Amino acid sequence: PSSTAGKTLEFFNRYYPLPVVSIGLAIEGYPSLLFDHSQGMRNLLSHLLDFHGYRQIAFVGDAGRAARQRYRLFEEILIERGLFDLRKVGELDELDARDLVPGSDYQVIVTSEDQIALQVIETLYARGIQVPGQVVVTGYNDGQAARAAIPPLTTVRLPFRRMGRQAVETLLNILDGRDVPEEVSVPLGLIVRRSCGCLDPL
Repeated sequence: PSSTAGKTLEFFNRYYPLPVVSIGLAIEGYPSLLFDHSQGMRNLLSHLLDFHGYRQIAFVGDAGRAARQRYRLFEEILIERGLFDLRKVGELDELDARDLVPGSDYQVIVTSEDQIALQVIETLYARGIQVPGQVVVTGYNDGQAARAAIPPLTTVRLPFRRMGRQAVETLLNILDGRDVPEEVSVPLGLIVRRSCGCLDPL
């Protein structure tokens, strides 16, 4: 197991035989509620590709585990569509170094999380590039900053409240002696706002 999973398993084992539910991380031997990032990224890219018709899409993320996972899904989906271009993956400065022109060589920047999206928008504005007029930017997570951003961020929402309710229901089922699935994937929500060129929903 990964170091994170190993440490989490060690922590869970301290409380055996009390029932435990893992949220967001698959732990062998314990029921786990997992975010369906594949569905979340697929819905986001489908909106960009099929609803808006964008074809030139870049990815900007950091080196964290979540960002790497989201990048792998981004790559997989764009390869399926025949649209993946490795030159369009990296920091904004790296895209510049490859002589990629915003609005032409890439119409969209998909980011691995909202905070990175906000940094990208700030950098683009500083260069005189309008979002979404010239380049579309999307986030991931749907934190408070996504709603307060200018423009408000189109993003993927992680349903923490729903996860919490489902975790409690799972624990109650265990206490009642009912069988529970080892893993459950919880769908993510696509939140459409102005940063992709859509009007905010009413």
